[in-house]
Amino acid sequence: MREIQRIEIGEADKIESDGNAWVTHITPIKVWFEGLYSQGTGGEVSFAQYKLAVETYVRYLADPERRPIEVPFPEG
Repeated sequence: MREIQRIEIGEADKIESDGNAWVTHITPIKVWFEGLYSQGTGGEVSFAQYKLAVETYVRYLADPERRPIEVPFPEG
């Protein structure tokens, strides 16, 4: 969430984060993924879609019962 906040407040124009054999490129407009070690071709989502996914995952992890969360995924 810290990287998302840095992008939103204009502290950074692009952030690269890696882990689990993937590199994530975060910009204010789009986020794209590059697989390392033949992990795949990756893909692209809007910044808003990425933020929603991360926020939802954090909510899920905070729930000790790990109940399902249904979230409408926004277009672009």
